[in-house]
This record gives sequence, structure tokens and C-alpha cells, in this order.
Amino acid sequence: MKIAYLVGENLSKHPGLKHKIETQIHYWRSAGHDVYQIHHHNGVVIDPDGKEQQYLVHANDTASKWQRLSRLAKQYHFVARQLEEIKPDLTYSRYLFPAKNLSKIRQHAGRLILEVNSDDRAEYLQKSVLTGVVNTLFRHRVLAKADGLVFVTGELRDKSAFSGLTPHRCVIGNGVEVDSFEFLSRTGNSLPQLVFIGSPGQSWHGLDKVGLLASYFPEWTFNIIGPNKEECLKQWRAEPENIIFHGYLSNLDAQRVVKNMDVGISTLALHRKSMQEACPLKLRQYLAQGIPVLAASEDPDIESEQVFYFRIANTEHNVTSSIDAIRTFVGNVFANSDIRTSARRYAEEHLAASEKEAKRLKFFERVLAL
Repeated sequence: MKIAYLVGENLSKHPGLKHKIETQIHYWRSAGHDVYQIHHHNGVVIDPDGKEQQYLVHANDTASKWQRLSRLAKQYHFVARQLEEIKPDLTYSRYLFPAKNLSKIRQHAGRLILEVNSDDRAEYLQKSVLTGVVNTLFRHRVLAKADGLVFVTGELRDKSAFSGLTPHRCVIGNGVEVDSFEFLSRTGNSLPQLVFIGSPGQSWHGLDKVGLLASYFPEWTFNIIGPNKEECLKQWRAEPENIIFHGYLSNLDAQRVVKNMDVGISTLALHRKSMQEACPLKLRQYLAQGIPVLAASEDPDIESEQVFYFRIANTEHNVTSSIDAIRTFVGNVFANSDIRTSARRYAEEHLAASEKEAKRLKFFERVLAL
């Protein structure tokens, strides 16, 4: 089949998402499908042979919200023109924020399948009143255009926010290409090194809580990948001395940092967008590299207690109320090669991208047969 993959994010600031998309496309192409990438954030189209074409669409991350909404309409017009030329059998995309020209995308998309990664109502309201109100008013027009919906968790599938839409839906959690991640059974660190991978403007990641952890445990070192020092200090009352800021890294550079860590910090504030369950990409990277995980949400792929996975409550004050338990967990997993090996093995057995993409392609075929 001929597949068009729409990408609206600036992937240079989302290395985990970049790896996910590249992995999906790799498996789809390996299965014999032609995949076109339309990066409408910056006007780039990549054909099935990897040839890249830059068009006259330019992003400006410092623009006002009204300017971004206007720009999004232009991006959607660009997408529609590309789809009209490509004539795909199927178009795949993460949620498309409501904007003018969305109907033109639907007109040329073939079958349209949307991936649902969050409760968009709560997410956009969390970001700003303007985007939240616009999304709430017009979101149904977006979702109603989909021929199929892929949810990353069962909780999202069952939310009332997605009722009354297409019955063609499935649940596929995020996977990881484990063999592409380097693994160390021992780090050789004298004291615990913890790592947090975050993205800009996503309060549910719990960046503020990482700063709180650093203040409670001055003897540990906290490594921040993604948000820079300026972004962090906007949320923290003071700058802890035990923080290393790595900034936004490429996938390979992020791997080099993570492989030497003793504990990975996953999403800590999912409650801020009214969710209990998630399958964060960073958590999958941590486990693929054998890193024990501290988290605060349920994960559809980790259904039972595991020695390498410690989950605190999904509440606003979860860090403060769990200090002793967190100290015990980090003490138990620090310099424990058996636990690191079990984390890596679990990723190999339960999080493999190959199985998840095979399931996704079967869903594509079902939707095409409608």
C-alpha cells in the first residue's frame, strides 16, 4: 500500500518521537509498503527512497498563539497539495489540531487513520486557554473525519471524549527497537545518577517534580535531557547544585547519556491532563537500555510488579509523600546488574516494535477493506 505519514512536530526537540516514527516507517517499508513523510512543521517531504524535498513553509516557534493557528492553516494547505500529488491509499497522523484546510486533507488522504496519544481536551486546556477552547469547540470535526483510530492505551479508547466516533479502532502501545539501544550491565558510578528526558511545554511530564527530587536528594546527580537550564529554572524555586543540563540531544547522543544512568525518571504528573495510564517513549528507552524506572502512571505493557519498575501515586504531591520509598527503590537498584539485565530482557520480550507494527499494519489492511 502507499502510505502518507503526516508529522507536525519539530522532531529535533522530540528525539524519542523521532525514533518512534523512524522505527515505524522502517517496519512498514520492510513489509513492502511505500511510505511518504510529510513534515508540515517545516515543509519537508521525504519519498519512499529517502529523497528529501524542502518547500516554502517555515516554522517560527516564537510566534504568538494566533500566529501559530494561522500558520497551521497554511501547513494544512501544504499537506493537502502534497497528498493530492501522492494519492496515498492511507494517511496516518497523530492528532491534528483543528484549523482551516483540514477538510482538504481529508479529501486527498485516502483512508485517514489518527493515532490518539492523549486526551486532547485536557492537554490543550493545560497548555493555554486559547488553544484549549478552540480545540474543545472544533475537535469533533477532526476526529469524525477519521476512518480508524489507534489508541496507545485502553484508558484512552474507553474515554467518553472519543465516543460516537468510528467503530474501527484498536489499542497499540508504543514499542521500541531494543537492539538499536546500547546496554551496559554495570555503570561503575560511585553514587546514583538519575536521568529525565522531557519535551517543551508539557507540564504533565513533571519537570517541576524532578527539581523537587533533586532538592531532597543532594547526594544524587540528576541529568536533564531536553529542557535547558532556562526552561527548568522557570519552574524551580532555585537551581539545585546536583543537576547536569544536557539540552536537546540527537537520539544517539541521548543514548550515550542514558546508558550510564542508574535510574530513569518517567512521567510524574499525568494527573494534570486527567489520565492514569500512559506508555511514554522515554520509559521504553530506559528499559531497552536496562535502566530501572521511577514512574507515576500505569503502563499497559507493565501489568504486574517488576523489580525494575517503581510506581508512585499519580497525584500532585506524590514526590513529597514518597521520599522514603523512592530512596529505598534507588538504593535497591543501584549497581545491581541483575536488575538492569532483567529490565533489558523485559523490553525485548514485551516492548518489541516489530510485533506492534505488525499489528498496526493488519489494522491498516482492515480499514482499507472497508
